[in-house]
Amino acid sequence: MKWKEFKEAVAEELPTTTAWSMSSGNKKGRMLFRGQEDETWPLETSLERANTNITNLESYAHSCLSAKRYMGSILSSDLKMEYTEATIKIKPFVEFPNYGLSVYLRHHGFPSPLLDWSESPFVAAYFALAVNPRKNSDAAIYGYRPYEQINHTEGDHYYSKIDSKIWNIGPWVETHERHVAQQCQYTCCMSRHGDDGEFSSHNEIFSKRLEENPIQRNHFKWVIDASDRSVAIADLFNMNITPFSLFRTQDAAAKTAAMKLFGEHV
Repeated sequence: MKWKEFKEAVAEELPTTTAWSMSSGNKKGRMLFRGQEDETWPLETSLERANTNITNLESYAHSCLSAKRYMGSILSSDLKMEYTEATIKIKPFVEFPNYGLSVYLRHHGFPSPLLDWSESPFVAAYFALAVNPRKNSDAAIYGYRPYEQINHTEGDHYYSKIDSKIWNIGPWVETHERHVAQQCQYTCCMSRHGDDGEFSSHNEIFSKRLEENPIQRNHFKWVIDASDRSVAIADLFNMNITPFSLFRTQDAAAKTAAMKLFGEHV
């Protein structure tokens, strides 16, 4: 579809209030969005792509602490003090262990079982269309409503045949500033394995939902024509969705300046 068609389609799915809670007048339920540069790519976490031997919550939590110790000299004092072995609590679908540290490391490229989403379809569109503006493949923007937004209950319960589910962990965490700038939320797909959580595939469950529930309209995949990348990037720029507004670094500011001077293909 063209960029204009995507904007029209997604407008029908957006709530008319800023409130996340349905009890605050958000009757339809706020959606989460994720952009991917190539529509053929599966929904994969960076931990899946890294092909590590980390398969469960407990082993991942200890890996994050090892990374924190290695990075100790350049981490803020709050991160150094707040997260320790004693703060690891393995409570699948209740509490993600050392959530703030995990999100922080994920924003710095550390492999993560967390799949990042945005509350903004246009932030998601940036990652789908603007990160690599010369890419010739069509891009994809995914959208879904967490279970509690549909059913007025706590927790996310998207089951597959192997009893895995997508757990929407939510936005309420003190962590990296990009978390706020990008309006992030995070999901983890796993199944319960004793007292631990065993990681599973987002793509498996999401694909099933796209096939099985076309009428419920709680799972979406919009494919944006590669030929409309420049149009979309210019529109996003006008919304102040730029490298600097999303990443808040000197490199991102230089990239934004280059886009102003030379266009989106720099």
